[in-house]
Amino acid sequence: MPIDREMAHVDRQKYVARSVAFRLRRSDFLLFRHLSSSAAELRCGSASLRKQGKPVDSIYFPDGQHILRKPLERMASQQGNVDWFRFWLKVEEDSDPAKAEQYKLWRELRKMQAENEAKAKAAKEKPAPVN
Repeated sequence: MPIDREMAHVDRQKYVARSVAFRLRRSDFLLFRHLSSSAAELRCGSASLRKQGKPVDSIYFPDGQHILRKPLERMASQQGNVDWFRFWLKVEEDSDPAKAEQYKLWRELRKMQAENEAKAKAAKEKPAPVN
């Protein structure tokens, strides 16, 4: 079957316009990702965000599926969500010593987010050059 070059171009434009991977650099949100082997290719998105100074954390489930089925994976995923939202929305940390490294990273992400917000605010307030 021959490739319709014009249609391939349109499809590529749609893909680029809709793909999260091509819009990551414009993001200004916090991101907590749960990745499984079925979504392993998306790990590059987290790496790209980190490289750009964006606050992102991930939990990787090597044997996981899109819908986690193993009880320990589900529990880790759900507890991770609870911890994440308590930290960011309520500014609370679990006192469990096993989570100390997690909170150390998240405090660094909080600092990064504050710096990014300050830069964005300064850029908006910067007066336009007079010609």
